[in-house]
Amino acid sequence: MTFFMMRLFLLLVLGIPQNAATERPDGAHMFQTVCYSCHHPGSGYPAPSLEQLHQMTRGSILRSLESGRMREQSAGLTPEERGAVTDFLGAPDPITSGPPAGTCAARDFSIAGDPSWSGWGADLTNSRFQPAGKAGLGRDAVT
Repeated sequence: MTFFMMRLFLLLVLGIPQNAATERPDGAHMFQTVCYSCHHPGSGYPAPSLEQLHQMTRGSILRSLESGRMREQSAGLTPEERGAVTDFLGAPDPITSGPPAGTCAARDFSIAGDPSWSGWGADLTNSRFQPAGKAGLGRDAVT
């Protein structure tokens, strides 16, 4: 079946407009029909209000919809619909340069005979033992 015939079939039989497949879903409408019942003042649910959602980043909202607390509620939405809701609600994610905040500077990992705390343990068995000389802390300094 050719592309033209498929579109004609969708238009005539299913009543779907020809450009429906290419139009982006309306995020405001999706929010109103799917989310608003819980995200409005007086709903009885501890859900963030629309104003609070507008202060969140798009990335955090999308994570909530795809793998977080709102995963079940958004299960019936397509990825495009979740993206439209996210774009309607969230603030743009900040553009950062450099390593993410709160990460340690890059270091060399432990080598045999030189234990250090490089991420896992001081040795291959993860014994978490650090000799006093390496730790810089003697028995008399511990109270």
